[in-house]
Amino acid sequence: MIVTVLAIVALSSAAGGFLYRLRGGLLNDLLKWGQKTQASRAVWAIPTGAFMTFGWHLPLWAYAALPVSVFASMALIGNGDYLDLKRKQPLVDLVGLLRNLIAVAPVAYFAPLPCGIYLATGAVHAQIYRLSHYLTGESRLAEILVGAVSWATIATLWQLG
Repeated sequence: MIVTVLAIVALSSAAGGFLYRLRGGLLNDLLKWGQKTQASRAVWAIPTGAFMTFGWHLPLWAYAALPVSVFASMALIGNGDYLDLKRKQPLVDLVGLLRNLIAVAPVAYFAPLPCGIYLATGAVHAQIYRLSHYLTGESRLAEILVGAVSWATIATLWQLG
């Protein structure tokens, strides 16, 4: 049982890291299609919203609502602060909290605990980017880690639920 849970969380973490890195620019680099920001966001938003809906046993309408809100969380809140190496990143990332709040807002009433825990992971996004810049001088590692943390959280809540 515990091995299965750990395997699901690990595989989910890897998938989330890959998808968020695709969103961060890898998709554009691979396809050589120029900057297609909205398509890249959709590559993250659609499976993430579907995974939340499935894993948290949400109503069927959430399969439509969550991809839209996850997409909106990125489209409405820019990421320029994370890319500014001169700016000191805050200890508690209010932008990350707001992004995650927007992402889960449609279903917060139906799944308050998973939504609250997922929301809380947004608090560390800035520190993940700060660590990435410190270790590598760029944000690619942070994109992988933010996606990995996000999907590991979704999967853990699924397995514990």
